[in-house]
Formats: sequence, C-alpha cells, structure tokens
Amino acid sequence: MSQTKPLNITTIGAGTIGLSYATLHLSHASKDVSAPQITIHDTRPDLEEHILKTLPTYIPCTLEKLRNDRRIAYEVEIDDCVSVHRLIINNDLESAVAEAHIVQEQGPEDAEFKTALEILPA
Repeated sequence: MSQTKPLNITTIGAGTIGLSYATLHLSHASKDVSAPQITIHDTRPDLEEHILKTLPTYIPCTLEKLRNDRRIAYEVEIDDCVSVHRLIINNDLESAVAEAHIVQEQGPEDAEFKTALEILPA
C-alpha cells in the first residue's frame, strides 16, 4: 500500500514500555515520505527533557533497513526526528491523539488513568 501522508502513531506513556514502542516505530523512520510520524504523550512536567535524554539510549546508533533486497544502514538521530516532525513530544492528550491513525497506550495499571482515556473521541 502506497501512502502519500505518513502514518501517525501516538504512544501514551513515556516510561520504559512507551519508549520501547516509540523506538520500534522510529526504527522505521527515515527521510522517506511514508516513514511514520510518532507522537509521544505523557503528563510528566519534564517530558521533552526526559525523552531527549532517555530515548537515544533505546535506539542503536545505526539501524539497518532492507530495501530492494539490500541492507541499507542509516542513522536515526532523535534531534533529526524532531526537526523533520517524525517525532512529536506532546503533553496535551487531546491534541496528541487528534491526528493519530494508531493510539498505543502504555500508561500505569491504574483504573483512574484508564478511565480518563475513555473520554477521547473514537
């Protein structure tokens, strides 16, 4: 399937599991138009600082991508992903999910937290 717009994926939660999923999605990020756009949402006040400091420890310096039966190595730099809007850091839940094709929730196992997510538009 050919896409003209990137797939928008929002991860809710910037803990270990949330950042692991963001890493998985960013491993497909490249300069391609069809590379996914990842939004990370969390309510922590230091969200941007936390992600810019922690996320690089999850991503290998060089990733390999299979293209036309050949392995191509490319670097995924967090600053580059932010500057080309492949990675968006957002602590406002409604705007974080507004354009998402996929929402992946990795928040705490807490009934109040999970119930608060039910107000989001379907």
